[in-house]
Amino acid sequence: MKTKLKILTLCAATLWSLPSFAATYPITVTDVAGRTITFNQPPQNIALSTSRIFPLLEIIYQQDAAKHLVAARNDMQVSAPSMYANYIKHYPSLKNVAKIGLIKSGEFDAERFINLKPKPDLFIVDLSNIKLAQDNGLLKKISRSRY
Repeated sequence: MKTKLKILTLCAATLWSLPSFAATYPITVTDVAGRTITFNQPPQNIALSTSRIFPLLEIIYQQDAAKHLVAARNDMQVSAPSMYANYIKHYPSLKNVAKIGLIKSGEFDAERFINLKPKPDLFIVDLSNIKLAQDNGLLKKISRSRY
């Protein structure tokens, strides 16, 4: 079965609708970029374009949040070190999460992302990066490469 990577764009307003992930499946959501995405089951392997939205995974998955994170940018570690240290105390496995680069600066390595193990089935991209990722073909490239 071919699986497509789902890309969800988030901003603070979207966070309020995400507890709906706990509903029965399939479930369809509209992200802040206006794209409609259908989930047939809860996302299992999630990548974050900004690790500072890890609390979102806590809302959805509670104590299992870190089990679902397969890749994230290291922005929490760099710009909010006390927050990162607190999360490491509660979720030591976060130290081993694959790091992805910043989309805006060109640090994001699409080939590395495509070859992640396990492969993300959901990539949550912050609103500040989504247009750039669309315009430079990044989203199309990683979406086409799935399985």
